[in-house]
Amino acid sequence: MAAKPLPMTSSANICVGCGICCDGHLFDYALMKPEEETLCIELGMEARVEPDTVSRFLLPCPRFADGGCTVYDRRPSTCRKFRCRLLQDHDAGRVSTQEAEAIIAQVHALDWHGTMRPVVEELVPGRSGGAATKLALALQAVAASPDPAALRRRHGMTLVRAAALILLLRNHFRAEAAGDTAGSADGAKAG
Repeated sequence: MAAKPLPMTSSANICVGCGICCDGHLFDYALMKPEEETLCIELGMEARVEPDTVSRFLLPCPRFADGGCTVYDRRPSTCRKFRCRLLQDHDAGRVSTQEAEAIIAQVHALDWHGTMRPVVEELVPGRSGGAATKLALALQAVAASPDPAALRRRHGMTLVRAAALILLLRNHFRAEAAGDTAGSADGAKAG
């Protein structure tokens, strides 16, 4: 799903027009506060509320549509608090709005949801994690397969795009310094 271009003059516009944290590129789920369970359900998010566990909603978020968040003003606190590395760098003046927009466009151009994800799901079925985690596992699966050359021939361009996407996500979006984890987002990042 390609993001529609938005005039990115502030952090809010960068987030609304990006959606990489919302659409499953980075995470499989986001944690939600117990007091927000009703809100998440009302917003149509696929909430997982189980006794004695942390409540969460699954990603990709169904409220991210047509290249933007459709409930931006009502989004849960997890979404309000999360700040990817690109947003942190933009707000600190290390990345210009134009550079941020170009990086976001590069990620969307690699087409995780359209052409890459089905190949990755074939190589590592049923694995959890955001795109970067699944892509890394897929590359490992190819290397460990009985005939890696055959898989490289069959999925060569997808594997090259996968490596490029991994680098973009790790270098510009993952916030490891803030305690980033492979599966979830909770504002400060879940452990």
